[in-house]
Amino acid sequence: MGPSVLQQGAQEFKGQDAKLSIIIGAMAVPDIVKSTLGPKGMDKILQSMNGDITVTNDGATILRRLTLDNPAAKILVDISKTQDEEVGDGTTTVCILAGALLAEADPLLSQQIHPQTIIEGWRLALKAARTALEVIRVLPTSRARTRPCTARCPQYRLAPPRARPCRKGRDVSN
Repeated sequence: MGPSVLQQGAQEFKGQDAKLSIIIGAMAVPDIVKSTLGPKGMDKILQSMNGDITVTNDGATILRRLTLDNPAAKILVDISKTQDEEVGDGTTTVCILAGALLAEADPLLSQQIHPQTIIEGWRLALKAARTALEVIRVLPTSRARTRPCTARCPQYRLAPPRARPCRKGRDVSN
């Protein structure tokens, strides 16, 4: 056997064991930030390598300060950073959503279902979800009645509580 690039005492995983190790490690990231969501979100105490202490319940801050070795966990953090750069909000939510998809993929991978088949299923689910959202979209009651909601709501804001469901671009309010 040739020279090893692993440090002494390091473990090497192959095949199914490596896949399981990566998935479990990545699913820990959403678990860390999940408890920070909502009005009763809990604060986290973070201590850096040099001893600085930060108390926060901001998912973006927590994810930015994590030191990770797991490649899938790093991807979850990158997804969160991209969300922050592009939208400025939703970093914790996107991390939790991606973690939930990963958790749902785990049993499918254990059944030897190919990852591309799982991804194709997610794409079909996305298409069905978009169709369902298009059917139940909401139009503000005080706006013009013919333009689609997204034309008036460029940031896709939620409509006021008095709005009624919209079907085929028509306002059906009283």
